[in-house]
Amino acid sequence: KAASLLGMKEELLGKVIEWCSTDDHPGVQGEANRLLAWLVINSRNRDVVHSLIDKGAIQYLVEMITAPHVLMKNEALISLTIITTIALEKSQAELMKFNIIGAMIEFFGEKALQVRPEIIQNATTFITSMMKS
Repeated sequence: KAASLLGMKEELLGKVIEWCSTDDHPGVQGEANRLLAWLVINSRNRDVVHSLIDKGAIQYLVEMITAPHVLMKNEALISLTIITTIALEKSQAELMKFNIIGAMIEFFGEKALQVRPEIIQNATTFITSMMKS
């Protein structure tokens, strides 16, 4: 419930998106990205997902797939799976714009051997979710 309430606050979402692109402090940027994923994963709310897509969250979630931290990769994959399950049509253009295919190729090509099988399974679930168009 907290994620749904927070995810409906337009001003908060705007700030979080702003922090996702900050160059001032990488810690703030990383945690802002994780907060976007947290809002999606814990709210699973159509209105929150639509609002995040409208505010530009897809870019940062796609970038998280190639993050150096396994936890961030997994959070990105889970949140993008939820987004595509709830709003595939609305998210498709943004996913393509921010090179989801390139991010997934990089994930499977360079980094897949470094992650646990469960995360690979989350990646294949995400791909399956995208293919349902």
